[in-house]
This record gives sequence, C-alpha cells and structure tokens, in this order.
Amino acid sequence: MKIEGGKKMYGADDIKSCIQEWFAEALNPVEVAKTYHEIQMEAEKQLEYMMKQYIAELNNTLTD
Repeated sequence: MKIEGGKKMYGADDIKSCIQEWFAEALNPVEVAKTYHEIQMEAEKQLEYMMKQYIAELNNTLTD
C-alpha cells in the first residue's frame, strides 16, 4: 500500500490477496456467489466513476 494525494492506494497484489481471503472465508457456494457479486458491482461502480473523471478531464483539455 502507498499513500498518494492523501489517499491510500492498494496494489493489485493487495487486492487479490483480500479477495482470496474473502472467498476462503465463505462457508458455502451461496456466500461465494454473493461475495463475487459484491466485488463485481463495486468494480463496475469504480470503472464508471473513473471513466466520468477521464471524460471530464478530456473535455477540459479540449476546451482550454
């Protein structure tokens, strides 16, 4: 983990390790499916947010 701009930044290996722990703690296939769903939904939210930020920056660059 590193701190960048006052925010904690986790590397892909850190995230992968957390996900592996979450799946290992699941007691049954339903919990695995729920965990997978939550991870997928959060990833989609983050991608959408990042794309909006990228588009806004691009628009600002084009109008300057």
